[in-house]
Formats: sequence, C-alpha cells, structure tokens
Amino acid sequence: MRCLPFLFCLVMACSGGRTLTSVGADCDAMAAGLDRDVCNGTRLKALKAADVDQAPVLAGKITDPMVRGEAVTTWVEAKANCIPPEKGQAMCNLLDGRDQSYCLRRLSAPHLQQDCTGQ
Repeated sequence: MRCLPFLFCLVMACSGGRTLTSVGADCDAMAAGLDRDVCNGTRLKALKAADVDQAPVLAGKITDPMVRGEAVTTWVEAKANCIPPEKGQAMCNLLDGRDQSYCLRRLSAPHLQQDCTGQ
C-alpha cells in the first residue's frame, strides 16, 4: 500500500499528465487544443483504406501542423497501395513544405509501402 502513491506519480509522470484517448472517443466534444488534435490524429491513423473519403475531412480538423503532418503521412504511407493515387495526393496536399514533399515521396515509392491487406 505504501508504494501506491509512488506508482500513481510514476504513471502520471510517464504520461505527461494526459489521459489516454480511445480511438472511438468523441474528439469534437473535447476542448480545442493539442489533446483534441492528438485524438483526431489517432482516429485518422485508425481509418481503413475504404474510408478514404473520410480521411481528408478528419485530417482537416487537426489544427496543429506537427500532429497533422505525422497523422496524414502515417496514414498515407500505410494505405498508399490500397487507395487511388489522386486520393493519396489530395491527403498530401493538406500538408505544407517538407511535410508535403515527404508525404508525396512516400506515396510515390511503392517499394517503401507497407502491405495493406485487411486495411
């Protein structure tokens, strides 16, 4: 029992004080800010390739450029072999500068893509 407070402090320190958000969470109900952006980024990365039309809508809700860049690039990289090229390019176009260039390179390099079976 004496180590319970220590364990709680350790968990809070490792999590940065933030609570974990499930993929099914209602991100729109959260206050605007980093937590909501991370929530939407998590939801975006969980989308299947068949949800390609929902992906740009969800990505557009992410206001933080770093969170959006990571989420969009991760999604495009994982789904590139399973989505039409123009849809992947539209996702990359949501990014700016180096993030956009990196995303487009990943989209156009099929040998770097992951297998999307079941995605």
